[in-house]
Amino acid sequence: MHYRDSREVVQEAPAALPQFVDRPMPQRIVKPAPLTVDEIKSGLISVGDSIEASREQFTADNASLDAFYARQAELRSEVAELQRQLKEKEDKLRELEASGSPRDKFASAVVKAERDVMGLGGALLASLSEAASQRIYGISFEELSSKEARRDVQARYRKTREAGLR
Repeated sequence: MHYRDSREVVQEAPAALPQFVDRPMPQRIVKPAPLTVDEIKSGLISVGDSIEASREQFTADNASLDAFYARQAELRSEVAELQRQLKEKEDKLRELEASGSPRDKFASAVVKAERDVMGLGGALLASLSEAASQRIYGISFEELSSKEARRDVQARYRKTREAGLR
């Protein structure tokens, strides 16, 4: 076997050897041709035109910044108003949730009434103990020195009250 060129194999051997398929050569990356002076001038003019257009747009926008930022200011104002409304609604919701259910309100009223009754009962005991102390000993209940005397006054009050209820 010998080679004629790199793509083709000449067969002198038996026909059982594989045959090579002729494939095209891969394309090579070719360096572009250098730009001509006219192409360079045209490119520079195009860049200059785009810079000039950007400068004109900037001048127009910068001259009227209020108009440029008006939509942003309008949206900021709307957002602030919505946040204020949201805060009001959240405060109302917290207030309603804190007040509790009707059952909670009723239980709270009952507990308050019980406290009031207990306070009034204590005030009644103190008032009647003072009256009994004045009647029995002739001095203020607070001036009684012994605990036994205080208990005696309160026991006498209870006995007279129970007798009166019968």
